[in-house]
Amino acid sequence: MTLFKKNLYLEELEKLSSINFTHPFITKPSNIKKLIGIELEFFPYEKETLLPLGQGHLKIDSQDILLNLHKNLKGSTLEFESNNSSKIIYQLTLKTGDSFSIEPGGQIEISVAPQKNISQLLRQLIWLFETLEDVTKDITFISHGTQPLGSDDFRFIINKSRYQSLKQYFNSFHNGRGTEMMRFTSSIQTNLDISKSNTDCKNRLAGISILILFSKYMFSNSFCYNSKIYAHGHERLNIWMQTDPSRTGLPADMFLKDNYVFGYINWALRANVLRIEDLELEKQPKFSELPFVEWIRKGQFQ
Repeated sequence: MTLFKKNLYLEELEKLSSINFTHPFITKPSNIKKLIGIELEFFPYEKETLLPLGQGHLKIDSQDILLNLHKNLKGSTLEFESNNSSKIIYQLTLKTGDSFSIEPGGQIEISVAPQKNISQLLRQLIWLFETLEDVTKDITFISHGTQPLGSDDFRFIINKSRYQSLKQYFNSFHNGRGTEMMRFTSSIQTNLDISKSNTDCKNRLAGISILILFSKYMFSNSFCYNSKIYAHGHERLNIWMQTDPSRTGLPADMFLKDNYVFGYINWALRANVLRIEDLELEKQPKFSELPFVEWIRKGQFQ
């Protein structure tokens, strides 16, 4: 499967996407640069069998993709974590700041370095897609909200320390689906710089909050999940909504406050801490043990 074709109406997209992100969207122009980036995840499969990489006895896995990219991209840097007798390769960073990485279920993530407008972002994204395809002739990629061709016993492909902590945390939430989210879902994330203007923050937060109501259904894209068909088509949404109630959705009373930016911040401060850097796995907080605001106040967890 070809991820992107070169005739993607690039010229027409440029005409429609000439917004320059070096200026604020709403407030008066300032000298603060504002950039846009994007992260996308895909499920990789062996082309001949359509078996997910990392499952069964396949000739290549997700880490091999990063190794092959590294050989073809001069100046790129592999990032890895030592795990007992082996090294887990989990990310490849390019000189441009772009990166390829592997998510817990073997998903391949492309992260585009921040660009000043959508046209530049799109050009760089297409180049990264084409670069990936050049080194993965025997692999096909599927962009789908949930793993369409997996099974419930699908194991963790990348088990670095951060993912082990998240796995332990999500397992401590009774009937939660956090480990499903890690292994079986993919995401698209757009990153936008914001200014220091309170009005700017309020307008953007309001706009994003309104769009979420529509986008969570528009982009759920999960009719097929682990080789089962779901007629409602939004099983990904169901998984995410049962991942961690302290971190999903929006606070119902946020827009009743005088300053709903602070309402949002207060809600975010009550979210659970998922992981503390450099803390041993056995001592990591479990579900509902440590709100973020308490971590800020105390600066430690015992």
